[in-house]
Amino acid sequence: MSGNSVKIKEPVNRVVSLYGIATQVIYLFGVTQGKKVVGSTPLALHDGFIHLIDPGSGKRMVFVGSPRKANVETIEKLNPGVVFTAYWGDPRLNEQIESLGIPVVVLNLESVKNFTKGVEIIGKILGEEKKASEIVSFYEGAVSFVTNRTSKLPDSKRPRVLLLEYSMKDKVFKAPGRDFFQNRLIEMAGGISVSANLPGGWNVVNAEQVAKWDPDIIIVVSYWPKFPATKAKEEILSDPAWKAVKAVEDGKVYAMPNDGESWDFGPKWVLGLYWMAKLFHPSFFSDLNVTAKADQLYSEFYGINPKEVKIVGDMP
Repeated sequence: MSGNSVKIKEPVNRVVSLYGIATQVIYLFGVTQGKKVVGSTPLALHDGFIHLIDPGSGKRMVFVGSPRKANVETIEKLNPGVVFTAYWGDPRLNEQIESLGIPVVVLNLESVKNFTKGVEIIGKILGEEKKASEIVSFYEGAVSFVTNRTSKLPDSKRPRVLLLEYSMKDKVFKAPGRDFFQNRLIEMAGGISVSANLPGGWNVVNAEQVAKWDPDIIIVVSYWPKFPATKAKEEILSDPAWKAVKAVEDGKVYAMPNDGESWDFGPKWVLGLYWMAKLFHPSFFSDLNVTAKADQLYSEFYGINPKEVKIVGDMP
């Protein structure tokens, strides 16, 4: 996806992924394909959903670094048939890896169009082109189902929404800026993201800033199992500084579901889209069963019994 052609010897049986989302996407093709990943990032190594469907992943996968900084010697020792990295990575690192005769594939999995294109590329490399087509159909079908009903909504009919991530590292709440996919999810689901004009990625926000926005709905996400979105939600509801915010006053603060992977990015964004649409416009989507859509994703693509999956968050 960087525009360069890459020659890869088939079949690929060993994969290094410097891009955590790429590792998550590989598992969409089933655990057998996921087990080909021998080196990855902390995002994948600590991914609760991957650990559920592939219990041995933590012992098999080696930490290799990130798209901007990686241990090239470790990558060489792992002898991968391909290395996946991110579009925002360091081209000099890619050149180092390629100089060892290891093909590097640059992916962008952080927008709707690029996500489905990335699925097709990964599917071709894994020899799973038919499965890739099925995955793309599932995701494109979700987008069409939702946006066919929401795209013509005037702003007056769209709730003003604030999505907040609780950062365990910094002990603060952060909102997505204009570069982040979460804003697009809110828009497709029929809402208006109040933080969409903030710069870049995650921005630290406080109760005073949130009060100025005064959103109709607050969605809380967390990527830390020790402090799930449900706990972050409780923090907001119990803090007097937030009580004047309309969403808090109306009881419209919701914990984004998390099944080991949060539903606001990565391969689970498709479930987050369904969930938001149902949350924002329940009458428009009275025929939408979010749990059924999640069960379909788990069983058809991951090959896991949905009853084995524990979802933490506010399910409709």
